[in-house]
Amino acid sequence: MKSLFTALLGAVLVGLSGCSDTVEPLVEHCYPTGMPAETALGDPDRTLGSSGNYNYPLCSTRYERVISAALVTNGAPPDVRQSQSRFIGIDGAFFAMQFGKSSDRIWDVATEPSRLQATLEATCSGSSARSSILAKLGGTSNRFDRNQCANATYINTMLYGGNGLFRDSRTPTTARSVSSNDQTGNTVLTWTRGYLLQRYGAAGCADCANRQYHAVIDAGSSGTRLSLFEVAYQSGGYPTVKWLTTHEGTDNGIDNFVATANRAEVNSKVIDTLFNALRTDYFGQTQWPATAQSITVDPLATAGMREAELKHGKAAVDAVYQSINNYIAAGSINQTSPAAVSITYTPGRIATIDGNSEEGLWTWINLNDYFCDVFQATPARRLECANETSGRFGVIEVGGASMQVSFPVAGAADPASNRYAVNIGGKAITVYNKTFLGLGQDLARRSMAAP
Repeated sequence: MKSLFTALLGAVLVGLSGCSDTVEPLVEHCYPTGMPAETALGDPDRTLGSSGNYNYPLCSTRYERVISAALVTNGAPPDVRQSQSRFIGIDGAFFAMQFGKSSDRIWDVATEPSRLQATLEATCSGSSARSSILAKLGGTSNRFDRNQCANATYINTMLYGGNGLFRDSRTPTTARSVSSNDQTGNTVLTWTRGYLLQRYGAAGCADCANRQYHAVIDAGSSGTRLSLFEVAYQSGGYPTVKWLTTHEGTDNGIDNFVATANRAEVNSKVIDTLFNALRTDYFGQTQWPATAQSITVDPLATAGMREAELKHGKAAVDAVYQSINNYIAAGSINQTSPAAVSITYTPGRIATIDGNSEEGLWTWINLNDYFCDVFQATPARRLECANETSGRFGVIEVGGASMQVSFPVAGAADPASNRYAVNIGGKAITVYNKTFLGLGQDLARRSMAAP
């Protein structure tokens, strides 16, 4: 089956070939002036040309075409004027607004996103752009840093461009961004906790024990991470979902193993890495509440596996899931930690989650619970939410392969119109959520950089 990415790329190329303006055959305009294209765009397998000059208008124009092609496939962008709340951006949207180390940021417009374009043009262009950025990064940079001028141009175009979410000056909402880490560096703004909040906050939960431990694996397109939670279930009430730790795996997404000859390598190259880190870095150094404990493992995949299923078929994706499930069920990761804590892992739900009714919705649930206490009887609200008159946020989440847009709306739920009912602890809220496959920053950048 033809992949969605291939379809998007084809649409973009058709758009490029039919343009009246002159387009360079090599992409030499969307990265810091003086930086080689294949280095800046994070694709060493594609030689795009020698060092070039950053050009915001040309780069943004290409991104406009990428966005237009994706909207043909995904449908129109949401009318954010329906939102009952202001918006914040997380993940890629946040990194685009706050680039660099906290002690010496290259730019920081997290509270004023409208300044991003001017900041990009001032920072990414000019003869000393590359050397200046590298100096602030300490002389080295990872793939996210190297992509930043391109990615931030995309985020700005996606927010304020011709098809941007906030293109209409009448929009009564504004965007800003917050880190997906709290002030101590602990990952909190992930959909994984929202998944557990909705599951254990639902009335009449059939398989909810009083206290459980869950290791939820976020199998994304640009990497895999494991988060461990302690859940205290309260019948008919607000559940306590306590985040304990998060461990990052390698850059391998599990979708990388769908088309390989030996799909079982996903266990040795991805799953083992996560549980080895959990065993040595957490159980080995933390006072665990019991010497033996059973932990339910929920490996849940996002846009990377949605794309893999379109490209390679459902049977190939299911084969990877079966391999992971068998590995967990066989006890292959059940090992005593350095602190003599004996852990037994039990396979739970393993699936590709839906971007509309699940992933983006869970992100909204977790963020608004964490910052705004929306499901608690007496909301305390953290500082980030204290000045929000509605007591809640809309969310723009930009990942590697997809973008999710979520916001609370008036009226009843209607899944056919991407309006979903959220009911946790007896509090009911209608939330609009839609995912846009192809509008994650990595897929958007690859489409923009297509020769």
